[in-house]
Amino acid sequence: MKDQNTNYPPLSSVTKTQWMLGGRGRAKIYALLASGDLQSIKDGNRRLIITDSILAYIDSLKNA
Repeated sequence: MKDQNTNYPPLSSVTKTQWMLGGRGRAKIYALLASGDLQSIKDGNRRLIITDSILAYIDSLKNA
């Protein structure tokens, strides 16, 4: 992964991830989690997406 912008928080909500990926639906985000394209952690009842995995996914789309 190239140098990433450090202005992003380390974790993102599913809603914020949808926004970062151009308005993708919740089902798509959960499908990306299931496939391993995105990584997450569970904090209580919240699912938080690891921002580095979002940025890596975006990089993979650019390289495809």
